[in-house]
Amino acid sequence: MDARQQEKLTGLADRLESQARNRVMAFWLDHGIDRECGGYWTDLRRDGSRYGEGDKSIIVQMRTVYSMSLAYAFFGEDVFLEQAAQGAAFFRQHFRDERNGGWYYGVSRDGITVRDATKQPYGLAFVSYGLAEYARVSGDESALQDAAATQDLVMERCWDSEYGGLPNRFSADWQLEEPLKRVDTHMHTMEGVSALYHATGDRRYLDRLNLLARTILSPIGKGGCYDAEHGCTHELFHMDWSEAVEIS
Repeated sequence: MDARQQEKLTGLADRLESQARNRVMAFWLDHGIDRECGGYWTDLRRDGSRYGEGDKSIIVQMRTVYSMSLAYAFFGEDVFLEQAAQGAAFFRQHFRDERNGGWYYGVSRDGITVRDATKQPYGLAFVSYGLAEYARVSGDESALQDAAATQDLVMERCWDSEYGGLPNRFSADWQLEEPLKRVDTHMHTMEGVSALYHATGDRRYLDRLNLLARTILSPIGKGGCYDAEHGCTHELFHMDWSEAVEIS
């Protein structure tokens, strides 16, 4: 690489860093924090104004915990760790299903009322990756325990022992409600498992990653969702991995 190319790449990296800190993360610091109830706002317009009732979903809360944690690791500014910590605390206090285990899919803005008690592996994947990354940068051992316990619970209660893979949705007490499988769920579950490996170095998470990768890359109808002819995955499948073409 010559000096001109190096200068060009360095300039690009500087611009990307500035965009990430001063545009993306600054937006969420300014507009995304629910400073009255805790956690993060769900519904924001492009200008930062809010709409809706403020109900909170597992996805937005945990993705934002992850983003704040990653921003702290990258930029080293305490404000990001502080906002990751308050978001993780809100989530762990208000989303936890003490009766059935796991986490609710959605709660009211203040966390008092459960809006959606279902268990969805897609959403639970973000619990593992959000709390694991937060634990890695903060040293919060109890958050790491929750991240690991969540992933173990998903594999115990949701993994299809006959055909492999993770169905879409279960009831509050873990009864199968939607017998469909999505490639998206498995990819995000890999993110959660990867975050756990990053935080712990435990090689059992590598074994789990290999299991999930084999599931994604197995042929359609034969235990997976990969279309070798076109070099891509498809999205929706029945329990036996036959493609759900009628709703794709």
